[in-house]
Amino acid sequence: MTALFVLAAAVPTLLLAALAHQAVRQAEQAREVQTLSQSAKVAGLQVLDRLRMARQALVFESVQPFAKPSGGESPLRAVVSVSASGDVVLLRGAEDRRRLQALALAPAAQGLMVSPTAGGAPAVVVSHLDQASGRRWLGLVDPAFLWEDADDLPPDQWLCVVGPQREPLYCNDPGATTLALRHLAADPPVDGRPHAFEAPSRVDGQVMVHKPLFLDAHFKSADWHFMAGSTDGAAPAASGLLGSLMPLVALASLLSAGLLSLVQVRRTLQPLGRLADGARRMARQQFGTRVAVQSHDEFGELAEAFNDMAARLEWHFEETEALASIDRDIVALRALDIVLARVAQRAAKLLPGHAVVVGRSGPAETDPWPCQVVRPGVDSPQALAIAIEPSSRQRWMQAEGAWLDGEPERLALQDPVGLEPSVTLRLLGMSGGGRLYGFLAIAAPASVTVDGAALRHLEELRNRAVVAANAAHREQRLLHDARHDPLTDLLNRAGLREALVAAGAQAAASGRPLAVLYVDIDRFKAVNDSQGHAIGDQVLCEIARRLRRMVPNDAVLARPAGDEFVVVLPELAREGDARGVADSICRDLANAHRTSHWTVPLGASIGVALHVGGDLVVDDLLRHADQAMYEAKRLGKGRAVSFESQFDSAAQQRARIERELPLAIERNELRLLFQPRVDARSGVMESVEALVRWQHPTRGLCPPSEFISVAEDCGLIEPLGLWVIEAACAQLREWRDQGIHGLRVAVNLSAHQIESDRIEGDLVAALARHRLAPADLELEITESVFVGDSTPTVLRLDRLRRRGLVIALDDFGTGYSSMSYLRRLPVDILKIDRSFVTDLGRDPAARAVTHAIVALASSLGLRTVAEGVETETQRQALCDLGVDELQGYLFGRPLEPARVVALLEAASDAEAAIT
Repeated sequence: MTALFVLAAAVPTLLLAALAHQAVRQAEQAREVQTLSQSAKVAGLQVLDRLRMARQALVFESVQPFAKPSGGESPLRAVVSVSASGDVVLLRGAEDRRRLQALALAPAAQGLMVSPTAGGAPAVVVSHLDQASGRRWLGLVDPAFLWEDADDLPPDQWLCVVGPQREPLYCNDPGATTLALRHLAADPPVDGRPHAFEAPSRVDGQVMVHKPLFLDAHFKSADWHFMAGSTDGAAPAASGLLGSLMPLVALASLLSAGLLSLVQVRRTLQPLGRLADGARRMARQQFGTRVAVQSHDEFGELAEAFNDMAARLEWHFEETEALASIDRDIVALRALDIVLARVAQRAAKLLPGHAVVVGRSGPAETDPWPCQVVRPGVDSPQALAIAIEPSSRQRWMQAEGAWLDGEPERLALQDPVGLEPSVTLRLLGMSGGGRLYGFLAIAAPASVTVDGAALRHLEELRNRAVVAANAAHREQRLLHDARHDPLTDLLNRAGLREALVAAGAQAAASGRPLAVLYVDIDRFKAVNDSQGHAIGDQVLCEIARRLRRMVPNDAVLARPAGDEFVVVLPELAREGDARGVADSICRDLANAHRTSHWTVPLGASIGVALHVGGDLVVDDLLRHADQAMYEAKRLGKGRAVSFESQFDSAAQQRARIERELPLAIERNELRLLFQPRVDARSGVMESVEALVRWQHPTRGLCPPSEFISVAEDCGLIEPLGLWVIEAACAQLREWRDQGIHGLRVAVNLSAHQIESDRIEGDLVAALARHRLAPADLELEITESVFVGDSTPTVLRLDRLRRRGLVIALDDFGTGYSSMSYLRRLPVDILKIDRSFVTDLGRDPAARAVTHAIVALASSLGLRTVAEGVETETQRQALCDLGVDELQGYLFGRPLEPARVVALLEAASDAEAAIT
């Protein structure tokens, strides 16, 4: 019975002991699996964070390749840039160039790559594609950075990381690599989902946990496999102990074991639950998560490690977000002072108790530097202007981005910022591309130290400030170039319009007049043609310097085009002051301009336009000044003319003629009138001059003075001249058919027609088409066609003359022909200008000049024709001087073709009556 009782008591006791023992072992194994799972997960998150930080560093180096890594602490050991065509630019890490180049050129290159390494762990490479330039950037992740703290595990645990191709990437226990690969081979992906959770397993007596790291969302890469394991420790030998005890002891032990098991289970599951909950919140990027475990065992250590990792991740993500926010401001082209204020605020938050100063260089070399100052305990930065000595600027530039903590730096900022004499100041220059953009300085008592991580972050902030300053400098340069003339650095047309709008608003506010001076350089085209554009550019720069010297300090200077300058005089005291400035400019620019090899005589024609009260219309004001300038040129150049309302009317009339004249030719609105020319001795009409008129549908008959000059300026003179030649030949043919013979028709040719290669063919074709002899047509030219290089003109006229056409030199005595040059001109007739004929009988000098012209023509074998004969006294004087032909109102005004015929018939009847 006793044996049965003992047996009956012992069996359940042993069973209970065995069950308790088994429960304890299961709880310990669950804790072990949970710990391993947490270790693998934490390690995976930590590695993912470091991979993202490495990629962020690569993106920054692609944006700012000149920014040097500080002291080799970059997460990237090597960086290359590869263009779409395969050109490789190595930034650093020459020993890894071939590996990075091969990966970049691989067709399947992706955001995260693993490159095999002979005799070592594979290399991990991150890449970044610059969409704007098409360049691919690759960075080799420093293994020391990537796997830092990965082996911070208990002594009986190991961690291995296997790549997507089953290649070992890292293992803190070399002996565990084989076990990890065997586990991975025996545990394929679940249901084709490579990133699904894997259950724990046991290989060769060791418990291990497999955690895939999902990389596709961040890097478009296959999963990495994190496996953690530990050796199988000896389980409590509860069964042997229970077997040696008495049933009561066994029962007590069993009860005690059960109680202790419950306590242990509770003690284990609660911290594990807190850690699991913290890990889940961390996975949701709640980096402010902390786990509270009040124990000094492994769970307390694990919670402490978890909290430390969470704090570091929070700091890193806060740093990344702060830098990304500044990057967004730079990309959005926010004002430089706003970006620097953000940099100063971030630095002050990073270093509580420090004073932070961020300054940028001023617009001019001697200008104070605008600075942003954040003092301890103050959140908002204060703007200050601090004068920086040239010696300090030079020292900061030569430091090439190194920290300076000397006495000169502290003294440079002590008084303006209000630093205590006892503080220590450290300064970091902001330089790049051979230019000093500013500085970043921190100040605190000497007892306060700054750790390396904070210094690295400050250097990152400095780099952002350099990028922002460089972008602002480029933006200012682009704006300057867009508004200024590259030769003289004066405002261009766009800059002039902006300045005029601002000046108009200023004038409207003050009630004072505003003046615009339109300055056109006389004879400048001759400088370019004779001496070249290089000398012309020197002259333009010299004119710009003279104008700066002559105009008031508040005047605006511009060069909108070519040899034209504009001076804007804002807020004049009196309206007449503008004319005084214009006259001074005329006098100064009339002096010879000296260049490196030439002395250039020029001058200026200036138009002055005023704006007094009311809204300013920029285009109207500039147009009025331009019209006044053209009036100054018309009056003889080298003078200033103020705008008058009739100038605008004349310009509008000219614009209408430019629009309507082409239609007049098409619609046959042009007419020819013919003015008789008679023999001075017989009075017989021997030729007529064809004079064009425009029969306008609304304005009536328009004289040539209204439209000939416009036709020359707008390029219509050639078709107009061709129409005159054709109409004159047609009329002469009609007269021939009516039996009128021996009458020659003279037509006027402009300089543009003579310079055309078509003129000879057009004349020959017109004569042939109307069956006329060349001698039937006389071509009248003016001396202006011989200005400049006249050799081609002389040769062309000589060919026409040899064909039999008659060449007449019109308005002789008022142009440029010299006596020695006249003998070589291919002309047959000299036409004496009406200015000499008008004064005959009143001015002896006019008679002497006319006599000299007739004598000269006679000696050269040329005929003479006097224009503008209106009185009998003039006719008699010209006959006495030996002039061959006479033309003027005394013999007839320009007549219709039928009136010419009637006049010829009347003369014929009169002659017949006499005979």
